[in-house]
Amino acid sequence: MAHNVTRIFAEFLADAQWQDVPDEVRHEAKRTILNFVGAALAGCRDEAMELAVRALKPFFGQPQATVIGRSERPDALSAAFLNAISANVLEFDDTHLPTVIHPAAPVAPALFAISERRPVSGQELLHAVILGVETECRIGLAISPAHYRRGWHITSTCGVFGAAAAASRLLGLDPQRMLSKAGGFLPAPLRAAGGEPPSAERKIGREGRAGREDRHGVSTARHCNGRADHQ
Repeated sequence: MAHNVTRIFAEFLADAQWQDVPDEVRHEAKRTILNFVGAALAGCRDEAMELAVRALKPFFGQPQATVIGRSERPDALSAAFLNAISANVLEFDDTHLPTVIHPAAPVAPALFAISERRPVSGQELLHAVILGVETECRIGLAISPAHYRRGWHITSTCGVFGAAAAASRLLGLDPQRMLSKAGGFLPAPLRAAGGEPPSAERKIGREGRAGREDRHGVSTARHCNGRADHQ
């Protein structure tokens, strides 16, 4: 049953058409991206962000992607991780009230990092954002409110699906590659973990998990579409 549900998701993501997206949804997707960039700029010098940069900097790979509001230019995985932290750290990023998911933080940084590695159009980016947010919020609705009340950090546990879905769509993966065990949508449940930390640890714990989900979205490119690493 679980595999059938995953296949339905993969086929939906692969078959979705831009012309079927209502104008008001396209407008909200633009607002989501604008909000994400603004929140990331506001949080890019936060203490949690400084700690994350110091911890990761010795391990940065080849310069590949932008960290919003900062001069560092790390590898795509690290850039996605850091941009998710800065976007979520002040908790002014967008919120899906029925689930309390912050949808953009897990999705947008992965797409931004991929977009710096391969040419994409604005329409393709917006469509991937919409489908990623749709995925994580629908999964969130299916498990709310008990999931969050039991201590799970829902932006992380559902955001990993949104990041994988959005990245898979932006890369043009077919359903079979989305279901590949090497990457794409299928491995997301293996990474869908993250409890709500005690308040004293919240500055690092929650935002760090939001960043981790973006790393998974970008890693989809490496495992399922090698071309993204060579353009």
